[in-house]
Amino acid sequence: MLLPPPPPVLPPKFVPEKASASQVNVFPWLGVDLVQKGKVSIKYEDDSPVDAKGVGRKILDQVYQTYNAELAGKRFAYDGEKSLFTVGSLPQNKLDFTVVLADESSHRSVWTGSPDGSPDADRKRSKRQPHSKTGCLLVRQSFFHNEPRNFVDLGGGVVGCRGFHSSFRATQGEKREGTSEELHVTVYDYFVNHRNIRLKYSGEYPCINAGKPKRPTYIPIELCTLVSLQRYTKALSNLQRASLVEKSRQKPQERMNALQQALSSSNYAADPLLKSSGISISTEFTRIQGRVLPAPKLRVGNDEDFFPRNGRWNFNNKRFVEPIKLERWIVVNFSARCDTRKLCSDMIRCGQMKGVMINQPFDVFQEKPEFRNNPAPIRVEKMFEIVKSRVPGTPQFILCILSERKTDVYGYLGGINSLLTIEHSPSIPLVSKVPTLIAGMDVSHGSPVARRSFCCCEALRDFYNSSGSRKPDHIIIFRDGVSESQFNQVLNIELEQIIEACKFLDEHWSPKFMVVVAQKNHHTKFFQANSPDNVPPGTVIDNGICHPRTNDFYMCAHAGMIVSEKYYSHLHSCPICYAHLAAAQMSQFIKFDEMSERSPSHSSLMTSSGEVSVHPLPGLHHKVVNSMFFC
Repeated sequence: MLLPPPPPVLPPKFVPEKASASQVNVFPWLGVDLVQKGKVSIKYEDDSPVDAKGVGRKILDQVYQTYNAELAGKRFAYDGEKSLFTVGSLPQNKLDFTVVLADESSHRSVWTGSPDGSPDADRKRSKRQPHSKTGCLLVRQSFFHNEPRNFVDLGGGVVGCRGFHSSFRATQGEKREGTSEELHVTVYDYFVNHRNIRLKYSGEYPCINAGKPKRPTYIPIELCTLVSLQRYTKALSNLQRASLVEKSRQKPQERMNALQQALSSSNYAADPLLKSSGISISTEFTRIQGRVLPAPKLRVGNDEDFFPRNGRWNFNNKRFVEPIKLERWIVVNFSARCDTRKLCSDMIRCGQMKGVMINQPFDVFQEKPEFRNNPAPIRVEKMFEIVKSRVPGTPQFILCILSERKTDVYGYLGGINSLLTIEHSPSIPLVSKVPTLIAGMDVSHGSPVARRSFCCCEALRDFYNSSGSRKPDHIIIFRDGVSESQFNQVLNIELEQIIEACKFLDEHWSPKFMVVVAQKNHHTKFFQANSPDNVPPGTVIDNGICHPRTNDFYMCAHAGMIVSEKYYSHLHSCPICYAHLAAAQMSQFIKFDEMSERSPSHSSLMTSSGEVSVHPLPGLHHKVVNSMFFC
């Protein structure tokens, strides 16, 4: 085994590092009008730049300790790179400081090892943001304390850690020592005979490679210690994911206690920067008044109405509003372990219970083993070649049995399961009285191909053709996938494009618009006062903690399980659910189009104006163009 390079020693002297800060401009921050933003430049004595990401915070900490008087005792917040914030202005417009870090080697030096040959854990930890000075891991705005009570075993060597989220919101090179001669010894012999380090059991176990694939550095496992609170960024297995969900569940009272403990241990009241900014954080939960909306009435088959209870409804012994009849259908099996005969008989039996008459399938097609390792589009294409050769005519329905692994293929089935009873009556305020178009918008976050601008001309034409040649007077848009910082972009860019599409169809047409942004990823938790239960489904909070300017509200639209749920901002309504599915399905079409059309004529081209021209996708079949085939 190749001898690993021995750990280098510290350089004989430290290189002084110079930091300068200059004030740039004034802007309001966290509601404090006197906060100043400064620009920080960190250089070596020879004016070469320092990579501030690795050592910037330590340098600025040393600046404060050494030059407190020159800074007039002002505390500051530093982003770790080039920006610094102070409450009020600094004594001078430009300040130059020279500092020497006695416990930090120059960035021009090499990686260091501990005396016993194990990796230097302190150097690894230095990459973590020391904004977290109490020994916890900071992941953006979430904090994870290094306490055993917070750990849960997910299996496979992965441990989960409970933490809490904290944020402000408006409310109302290398060196070597010794000879260069190459020796071939085992790692065990190197540490025992050359480093005089006793090893008890490493001779029976594999080493840890702390280097890179092309330049390995092998360390005996008993000389290594596991640094706590390291982020695990790889994908979890199905078992680990299920374990994480199960062990993350907490009853409302347990979640309240955990948040209370996290708030107490954070000790915000002692933070000097918050004090100097005039910010105080209450140690008690905010008490607000909520209200509960009544559950909507549902219409099922045989003109039967029934009410959901506790945010749930049971569809047993209920028939569909508009059941279909499956006369010609086939089964396509992409999973070798499925009992297709039993599945078909169960499907026919369940269909009869819901009013759906299902004949026996025309045929069952099993995927050939040699195709199973191909990409999903290729597997589907091969299967359809077989189906076309054996099935006369077009089947009404293809039941695709997928494997347990994640796949990207699904299809469409007609009919209507149930409806809201209010849909049969003209009693919806405003919407029922005038022609109204309700649209959902979402964005697929798959691999980017090219930029596609939004155009709703086709949706407007479809409404016009299906509504007796009437144009909508009201257009309600439910938009998903938008952060707070992008609200103006939605209003100033996307809405403007929709208005232009309306003018393109009719320059005298000026419908009214309402844009509803639905956000489901947030960290607000709600608890019932004097009750151990979750807040009931249908709970709406539109006061106290809402935004002081935008018309937002929180809504718990469903029943919580054990855990106190993240309750949806606004209503994560059906238009957005369908828009999300349509966007996801469109991304699959783009991937399929890329894989099947590799010729230059189908590639993206740059136009003379600098815009990217994209080969258009094929149109939808006339039988599914007006259906939600993607759901």
